[in-house]
Amino acid sequence: MSELTFTPGTIIRVGAWVGVILDTFTSPTTNQTILQINFVKNIYKQQPPELHLLENLQGLMNVANLDDFEIEVKHYEEMKEKELEALRAKTKVTV
Repeated sequence: MSELTFTPGTIIRVGAWVGVILDTFTSPTTNQTILQINFVKNIYKQQPPELHLLENLQGLMNVANLDDFEIEVKHYEEMKEKELEALRAKTKVTV
């Protein structure tokens, strides 16, 4: 597995979720590294990117790749389509 870097554009997996590091910050008061991560699930749920302290992700974060990212996107697109079909099935057409 590739070495994990904390640069914008790096694709990562945190637990079950795949996302992209958008930005990194260092707190001027605590000197802690903060990562801004946009997970595929955030887009699906229409949520903003998340901020995480790097130290809280130790042992949970791994390098992912573009294939992992595309698989995650496909999974959420399939879930969305199934949910829409279920909703369509519940609709009644009225005149």
